[in-house]
Amino acid sequence: MKVGDQYVGCRSCVNEQTVRDALDACFASWPQQYWAAFRCPQCKGVNHLEVRDGLLVEGYLDGFPGPSLVVKRRLQLDDFHVRAHELGIEIRSLNLRWKIPAKSAGTSLP
Repeated sequence: MKVGDQYVGCRSCVNEQTVRDALDACFASWPQQYWAAFRCPQCKGVNHLEVRDGLLVEGYLDGFPGPSLVVKRRLQLDDFHVRAHELGIEIRSLNLRWKIPAKSAGTSLP
């Protein structure tokens, strides 16, 4: 499947959007865990994804006993490539590219 053919939902209002739209709305990442945060266009709620080569995981963060992503759904994606580094996460799928900046340590999400 492709990023325009699969959907993820908002945890707050249950609005669904394509993976492509969710990646467009990503504003912060945690590169060491391959996590990214995006804001729902409907209710402005913050949602979380894990991105790996060929895979996108929809879930939510849990802080006990340590940081983890509780998985809601896993989506296999064709031609989906992820590179994490200290500045953030870069994703490439077909002719699309996203750069999601790393969240700075000690700052809270907007």
